Amino acid sequence: MFLADMSTAHLRAVIEMLTVRAVEFHAAAVLDALYALVLADLTGEAAGEWLARAFGGPSVAALDPVTWLETTALVRALRRELASRRPR
Repeated sequence: MFLADMSTAHLRAVIEMLTVRAVEFHAAAVLDALYALVLADLTGEAAGEWLARAFGGPSVAALDPVTWLETTALVRALRRELASRRPR
């Protein structure tokens, strides 16, 4: 299913569900970043968290859960789809 196929009510419900669970999803993202950093340290490869910081981006851990959620590709796409449906 594509976002364009979802009803406006469904899009809003998905955003609401994500927002209600933002702390949980953010914690998972922080742990994922930590695991990636440890793995990168062990293998000598670059970690996305280090690259984000090197280019001036914030650490995922430095963002509050709702702010982090709003930066995700999923929520940006959901909001963009909702905005495209609003009468101008």
